[in-house]
This record gives sequence, structure tokens and C-alpha cells, in this order.
Amino acid sequence: MNPYQQNIDIVKGFFKRKITLLYAIFTILPIFSIVFLNLDSLYRFADSFSNDSFDSVVGKNTNLLGTISSVYILFIFQVFLAVVFLLFFVKSDSEKSTLNVPIKMFRIVSIIEMIFAILISLAMVFVILFASLYIMANYTLPISVTAVPVMFISIPAILFLIFAQLKFAGNIKESATSIYLKQGGAKLYGIASIIMAVLCVYFTAAITIFGMSEISVFAPLIGFFGLSVIKYIFGALVGLKYAKYIGEFSSSSTSREKDDNPEDKTPDGIVCKTCGNPLNPDDYFCNHCGTPVEKQ
Repeated sequence: MNPYQQNIDIVKGFFKRKITLLYAIFTILPIFSIVFLNLDSLYRFADSFSNDSFDSVVGKNTNLLGTISSVYILFIFQVFLAVVFLLFFVKSDSEKSTLNVPIKMFRIVSIIEMIFAILISLAMVFVILFASLYIMANYTLPISVTAVPVMFISIPAILFLIFAQLKFAGNIKESATSIYLKQGGAKLYGIASIIMAVLCVYFTAAITIFGMSEISVFAPLIGFFGLSVIKYIFGALVGLKYAKYIGEFSSSSTSREKDDNPEDKTPDGIVCKTCGNPLNPDDYFCNHCGTPVEKQ
């Protein structure tokens, strides 16, 4: 088997695991909770805590409805992301199918999501800025110190996660077409997912405590962030386990190369013209540098 086909088999070997299917399922579940969100009730509840000066600056029609509507647009891409990982799982279980379709979809979804995230983040910075001033003016210092920084951290965290998606998709593509398996994107995706899981835990707890008096209004939001915690935990497992999977294979391959006797591998004294490493008579590519082997 040439090293390129070997890498494709390694990529498929990981993504046909059940953890890929579970991640696809938990990626789409939070969407089902947020569709039950009653924007009118939530707006009236928030409006009861606001004042005229705050509304006159931010605007009644944009301070809450605009932000949550933007969240609807941003997180709808999670549906497509779930489809992508479902395709990874299905196609990895077939020897004849390739991963070109889910990889391309992964990159397209991530790029579109990145564009929307940047636009929405610009709008959210304005809203969060005034929301932060309002919190600091009307609530105790401990609440202000914990709430304000987290709100601002959430924006770069979302952008970081989407950038990690792009890197992860690119690494999978390189892994399937090169003799070198990539770990960077997988680790980045795992780390970004951990950060998002921590933020979702915070928002779940904060909304539960703050909205206890109107739990029926906030229940969909609590469900959304709570399920998102599980989704990001599985995302972290996928990224970090894939990086570990690559590392274990690379280590075992290096050990096999050191343990093998070069005389057994190269009975005809065949070596690579580029790097000089020994070759097997049936090799089509050099296992060290990937140079095609010229057959006599």
C-alpha cells in the first residue's frame, strides 16, 4: 500500500468511529431548543429592567431582538455542520467513497459562518458595550466583574472556534492527500471547543440564576446553552482524540521503521533518488519524502 492511500485509510479509520456520529447529533440538538424561544416574552421581561436613557441610546428595536435574531442566523449553520460530520461518519465507513464532499462542505460552512460571525460581532460589540455600562450602573460590583468580561470574551471565542474549524478542515484535506498527517488543526479545534464549553457553562448558570423568577421564558435559552455544553465537549473529544490518533500512528510508524532491517526491506538495493532512503520493490512512492518511484 502506498503512503497516500495509507493516510486516507487512517483518516477514514478515525471518522468512522461512533464519536463522530454523536458529535453530529449533539451539534444539531441545541437548535431544537432555541426555536422554542419566545422573543416577545423575553423582550418584555428585559424591557422591565431597562430605563429610558438606555433604550434611547441602544434602541428598543435593536437592543435585544436584533441580537437574538443574529444568533438565530449564526447558529443555523450548526445544522449544516451536523450534516458535515454525519457525512464524515457515513462516507468513512465505505471503502469506495471519498471524503472530498464533507471536507469541501466543512470549509464552505466555516467560511460563510466566519463572515456572518464577524458582521454579527461588530454589532454585538456595540450592544455589549452599553449592556456592560448598564450592568455596572445598576448591579453590584461582583456581578459586574464577572458578567462584563465574559460577554466580551464570548465574541473572540466564537471567532476562534470558527477559525479552528477552517484549520481543521484544511488539515483533514492535507492528511488525505499527503504522506504527512496533520495534528495542528485538530488540536486547535479541540482547544477552541473547550473554551466554548466553559463559556456555555457560565451562560447556563447565569441565565438560570438571573431568570429563575421567569423560568418559562428562559427555559429554551437554558436548554440551548446546556446542550451546547455537551456539543462542545464532544467537539473537543473529536479534535483532541484525532490529534492523539495521528500521534500514536506516527510513533508506531517510526518505531517500525527503526526496528525493520534495511536488508530485508531492500533486497535489490533500491533507494530514493531524492532523499536516499531505502525502498521496497513494490513501493510507488518514497515513504519518507513522497517522491514517485520510477519503475523499470
